[in-house]
Amino acid sequence: MNTFESDLSRIDDYLARSLVWRQLFNQVRECGLSSKQFFNLVVNQLKHETAEQTIVYALSVLSGLISNYLPRDQVKPSKERIFEMLLEWLSSDVAESIKTPLVDCLFGFTSGSKQVEDVRAWLLDGVIKNGEGKELYQLTASHKRGGLKVLFRSNHLTTEAKKELLASVL
Repeated sequence: MNTFESDLSRIDDYLARSLVWRQLFNQVRECGLSSKQFFNLVVNQLKHETAEQTIVYALSVLSGLISNYLPRDQVKPSKERIFEMLLEWLSSDVAESIKTPLVDCLFGFTSGSKQVEDVRAWLLDGVIKNGEGKELYQLTASHKRGGLKVLFRSNHLTTEAKKELLASVL
């Protein structure tokens, strides 16, 4: 496992890497690998992944892993960490083909009040920006709807703020 945590990205063939990602998550489901180990693998290796399908798969199973396999007290910090990781990845020199799946998954990891405020500001501006105000990604209508869904489930905004946001964004 230590080899995969540090060197999974060294496997050149994306199909072979994809198979490894799937087998490692299967190990979590079969109790052969701890959820924390898989979480750490994603944190350490996903930023090196170049195959869009593998990124989407890894983030999808990571979302389920955080919700269903991690202890309750680790859910919020884990979501926050992945949100920040994805935002940092978007801020880097990432291929355009990778940006859309990252944004597709980003909103699903929104957890803390600061992240809720960030998403709210992005929806109002129509663009994701980093902490320095640099524009990273122009939001599509689909992304705006996804962001609204997340914010409407959040307890960090009042009902009135949610209604105002809905009127402003749509």
